[in-house]
Amino acid sequence: MSKNLYIATMEPDSGKAILVLGVMETLSRRIRNIGFFRPVIKSSDKPDNDIQLILSRYNHEL
Repeated sequence: MSKNLYIATMEPDSGKAILVLGVMETLSRRIRNIGFFRPVIKSSDKPDNDIQLILSRYNHEL
């Protein structure tokens, strides 16, 4: 059975990234495969720092 967790807020820059990092860190101690999904991002030339942080911490690639 699949179990999912979705974290969302009503405001930008509300601290989701640090919350997600903490939850992923806690879950990664018990769960082998952890995924990260960011459904809506602005198209721009500069990288999304939150995505880069999660990808680098958990050795994921886009």
